Amino acid sequence: MKGYRNSIISFRSYFTLFITIVIAVSISTAIVYKIVNAVAGVEFGTPVLWIVSRYSFFLSLTILLVFIAINAVKKRFIVDKPLKKILKATDKITAGDFSFRITDGDEEHIRTEFDLISYRLDKMAEELGRMELLHENFTSNISHEMKTPLATLQNYATLIETEDDIGKIREYSAVISTTTRRFSTLITNILRLNKLENQTIFAEKERYNLAEQIRVALLDSEALWSKKNITIESELPDSLFICADEELFDIVWSNLISNAVKFTPEGGRITVCIKEVEAGIKVLIQDSGIGMTKEEIDRIYDKFYQADRSHNAEGNGLGLALVKKIMDITGAKIEVESEKGKGSTFSVLFPLEEYY
Repeated sequence: MKGYRNSIISFRSYFTLFITIVIAVSISTAIVYKIVNAVAGVEFGTPVLWIVSRYSFFLSLTILLVFIAINAVKKRFIVDKPLKKILKATDKITAGDFSFRITDGDEEHIRTEFDLISYRLDKMAEELGRMELLHENFTSNISHEMKTPLATLQNYATLIETEDDIGKIREYSAVISTTTRRFSTLITNILRLNKLENQTIFAEKERYNLAEQIRVALLDSEALWSKKNITIESELPDSLFICADEELFDIVWSNLISNAVKFTPEGGRITVCIKEVEAGIKVLIQDSGIGMTKEEIDRIYDKFYQADRSHNAEGNGLGLALVKKIMDITGAKIEVESEKGKGSTFSVLFPLEEYY
């Protein structure tokens, strides 16, 4: 049906063009006739006029046919060929195949609007493929992260059922309690991240004491760093006020501090300080932990990524993903400097123009 409608549209266009050419040739012939008659005084008889009219008609038809032939060849290579590739690409994308490409990805080869459409369609397919991969990895990771604590809970619950030793029962109960807490943290972080990724309206910025907020975060995590005998060094002013979403930054400091504790060995050191720099206020959280390679730094904000592949360190790989999302939402900036075996330093910058 679409082809039929296009044919009708083409026929009407050509018919209109033919009539236009006939009229133009006729007018041109009449003008020539008038000029010859006025200059030379020659009168043409009916046979001559009939011959002229007939040749004018065939001239118009010839011009039309030549135009149709040129237009058909042009349409074949400039419109039909790239259009078929575009339609094929859309069919592939609709079917879920995001690997198909129309162009070579080089912007310099863009010559026509079809080239531009093809280039942007390839970019869209590339982005959709990346999103599909992220979705698959997310599903796989979340399944793994949930399966592991559930299996642990099931195993130790089974052991308790058959155990008579009070000491063993307490030991197993402690494992169940720890695993339950980690599982609860995982679910909480997933819900938080999902909320932030889908939320479009956020709380209004309010003026609050940033220095006091960080002090409270350090005290809240005391059970973690005191258990590992980690020394905490803080250089915080009595008060330093900013305008921001206090609830969101509670999540930031909690995750950055717990992350530093997690990767700092027994008897290590963590330094937390606030510095005023030209661009604004910078919060530094430095640890003497295991540090990271460049490859690990490039991936630390990925969901479920953990530098400790064995999962021996407590965590679920969502903390820094949450932190990065909050940075993107609020306009604050986060950077990390790290070297394997020499610790890491996370810095959060509050730009002056946005937080004061």
